[in-house]
Amino acid sequence: MTDALTGKPIQGVPVTDGYTYTVTDYSGRYALQGNSNARSVYITVPAEYEIPTDGNNHPAYYKNGNFGDTSQKHINDFQLTPRSSVSDKFTLAVAADIHVSNDSDLSKFSGRSLPDMISTLDSYCTGDYSDCITILAGDQMTDNMSMMQPFKNALAGKTVGGRRHTFLHCIGNHDFDAQYFNSYTGSFSDNIARTYVAEKTFVDNFGPTDYSLNIGKAHIVVMNNMKVTGAGSSSVDITYAVSTPQLDWLKADLDLVENPQDKVVILCVHAPIVGNEGSINFKNVLQQLSRFNEVHIVSGHKHSIRNIKHDATCAGGSKVYEHNLQMMGGMWWNTNLSVDGSPAGYGLMKFNGKQLYESVNKTVGADMDHQIRVYNGSGSYYASYFSWTQGAGKNPVHTETYKWEDSLKGKFIARVWNADDDNWTVEFVQNGKSTPMTRLDAQQDHCTFAFSYLFHDRVNGGNNEYYSKLKNFWVIDAPSGNPANETDWKIVATHRPSASRTLVYERNVLQTDFSGFAYGASFPANN
Repeated sequence: MTDALTGKPIQGVPVTDGYTYTVTDYSGRYALQGNSNARSVYITVPAEYEIPTDGNNHPAYYKNGNFGDTSQKHINDFQLTPRSSVSDKFTLAVAADIHVSNDSDLSKFSGRSLPDMISTLDSYCTGDYSDCITILAGDQMTDNMSMMQPFKNALAGKTVGGRRHTFLHCIGNHDFDAQYFNSYTGSFSDNIARTYVAEKTFVDNFGPTDYSLNIGKAHIVVMNNMKVTGAGSSSVDITYAVSTPQLDWLKADLDLVENPQDKVVILCVHAPIVGNEGSINFKNVLQQLSRFNEVHIVSGHKHSIRNIKHDATCAGGSKVYEHNLQMMGGMWWNTNLSVDGSPAGYGLMKFNGKQLYESVNKTVGADMDHQIRVYNGSGSYYASYFSWTQGAGKNPVHTETYKWEDSLKGKFIARVWNADDDNWTVEFVQNGKSTPMTRLDAQQDHCTFAFSYLFHDRVNGGNNEYYSKLKNFWVIDAPSGNPANETDWKIVATHRPSASRTLVYERNVLQTDFSGFAYGASFPANN
């Protein structure tokens, strides 16, 4: 291991094959007795160094190869480029559930969502927070493995702030290759073997499924937390789990972090841990992470936004905080909405030292301050479903009108999609007077569901995933009894987590129809 500028050896860099760890010695050398299943050798990038990249800006912190024959000697050298300046501040961007299944999906991703992310990072990652890490948190594909290389090509050569920018990857359930699983002739004794086989295409293109790096006072870990239990012709069946060998690897990885109580750890996984804590080894993972000052988990998979604190307590006294993100490939590239009705988008987080400083959910195609949608509780939304086999002008197979519950009539309803249980306040302001709004514990979004029903047909639209009960709604009576008659009003949502920057968002227009929900449609100018 050498410094790319000076040629001098770098001591103390962790090196792993995904099963065990070693560190480089004073001469920059390391020796590792590889596991018979190892197919990658890779490093944990130190905070003082850039993530190694190849000529296309793809990550090169790993070397893939046939390391299964442990009697053979393999030499894998790494050169690391020092950061131009070392700071405790950085930006993390995470996008989940991109779901590219064909050329059309890839065109939409590379023509709209990816440019939105790069443009946003250009303006967001500035000053003290110019260092940026971007992770794609699983389901880059939708089971079509032939799209993996074109997708990777679409990410090549990107820059942020004039600097080379690389994308890191987490495996999702739709990134496993059913072909390898189905063609495997060996004996499957457990889900570990099944998963190992199905991971091959992902590893060949994007590298290890379990790895880590350091930046500032943060230790970032990316892990696969799903196990393959079976496969159809194109997709796999999974269960939520971290295997015992993975847990051993994680413990060894975290043991190499000096002074964890003075650092923040960020775990990126595809499937959420919140709600699945009872899954295999998930509680043990939380226990391992809690030795750090703060713990943040970023996940996807559910195609909905949830920011929830786990019961586990970190060394600094706060709870483990999970940020479960919506899908970027809005309803599989047909709309601007994620399945739960939140806008298609991604997460942005700024870290200052050992703490989270700022968290923003960015909508693709909208400004950074697009965080609120306001409904009229007396509103209704007409949806009709036409059979795909019918010609234009035929009568709909089914029609439906969706409306808010009677208890919400005459009320302003504010949906603040990135809000959590205790870090947000939402107020109704009229003529300069501010009144707190009341948070609803479980509310369905009838407007976005009507649209998904209209677009996807009543079979798909009837799925509970589309019509789930959410906790990010606030309500208040309209003084006149009808929000449409009110003037000089606005909804103000304030995000004020401890030790973080306070962010304030405003909205003063009612969402009365499906404006902005269709893919590619611009949001209203006053959003």
